[in-house]
Amino acid sequence: MPTRRTTPDEFKAQVCAANTALKLDNDVNNDGLGGWLVDTDAITIASWATTFGTSFRTRRKDQFFQPQMTQTLTYLRNLLDQNCAWLSGKDASPYKYFASRQTPGLTSADLQELPLQQTAMQLSGSTDE
Repeated sequence: MPTRRTTPDEFKAQVCAANTALKLDNDVNNDGLGGWLVDTDAITIASWATTFGTSFRTRRKDQFFQPQMTQTLTYLRNLLDQNCAWLSGKDASPYKYFASRQTPGLTSADLQELPLQQTAMQLSGSTDE
């Protein structure tokens, strides 16, 4: 059975809802959190760009000037402007934020980072699997 992919609109709805949920609790210190934790790593941006139809299979120098790339960056900027995404605060890495549920399971990472995330989960006392 093929895996169903989440659309950009579904992703936006989920991260916006996560931000709204944290605004409704009694902790004012987490009001700017809860959405997608912005990751400006090149591979993350490239992954987002493929969502909007940009192809990185060629070595053309004008790849970043495609309309799809503009659409990608506009989408990501709108997430930030609409409080559905946020920039890292005190901690430069996303691991602690993810482990303490300040970002709703929506961080960008590669497999080499998995042990770091597992350590953060253990240190936070998380029982999530």
